[in-house]
Amino acid sequence: MNRNAVLASKLAKIAGILYLFFGLSFLIVSWFSPVEVTLNDYESRGTIYELASEPGPFIFLLILISIPIIFGIIGLIISSKVKQRPSKLQAIMMIVIGVMSAFFLVGILFIVAGIQTLLAKKELEMTNTTIKNADE
Repeated sequence: MNRNAVLASKLAKIAGILYLFFGLSFLIVSWFSPVEVTLNDYESRGTIYELASEPGPFIFLLILISIPIIFGIIGLIISSKVKQRPSKLQAIMMIVIGVMSAFFLVGILFIVAGIQTLLAKKELEMTNTTIKNADE
């Protein structure tokens, strides 16, 4: 098995789990403790239920909560597929997610996983070329 694909899969799985943990913990914290949201010099403070009456801060808070959850789900999906067949699209997605979230240390894991996926794709292409040349 391709060792670069295995490493990319493990790193993407770790990053996905950490993102899911971060997003879900932020959701749980916003349920029980008040969160302060400031949009255009308008401050709103309250739990997620209390902010539901104000559409602007509520939607902003939901976006902040959903982005890490979406990144985590994408990381887990890619981690399961990269072992079977690494592709450039998977690598590009992981690198873009990693660059967008590089201020979190988890983003670095996505960047390294994306690079490993590119190396796994290159190694897969080289073995396919070698096998094709051997058959001729």
